[in-house]
Amino acid sequence: MQLPTGPNCAGPLLQGGCALTFVPPEAGTVAFLAQSSEPINMDIFNDVGSGVGATGAPDLFASETGPNSVSATLTSREVPYGLWVLVPSWIGPYPSGAPLNVPFSTNAVALMQPFDAAISADSGDA
Repeated sequence: MQLPTGPNCAGPLLQGGCALTFVPPEAGTVAFLAQSSEPINMDIFNDVGSGVGATGAPDLFASETGPNSVSATLTSREVPYGLWVLVPSWIGPYPSGAPLNVPFSTNAVALMQPFDAAISADSGDA
């Protein structure tokens, strides 16, 4: 299942940029991907307890999967659900005159049981 990656924390450019996604309960595998026009790396962490002492665990570091692309995968009996933060970063050293910001995109997918389409709430679907 494709997971939506939410608003960027610092715009659609690297150097402090991040993306957010929500992993639903009972996912067994989750994969986080990022790509850019420049070589990048990426740190990904669960933000459980946000606002009251976020644990930041588990903390994943993405591996290179192709030119200017990275990914990280976590498989567990149940992947920690909730808010996950994806923080891609341009790889230094930064040459003199190099652009300070480069565009990037993120993606997240989860392996899980499908949602029951027969169920609905009178309050709507968040």
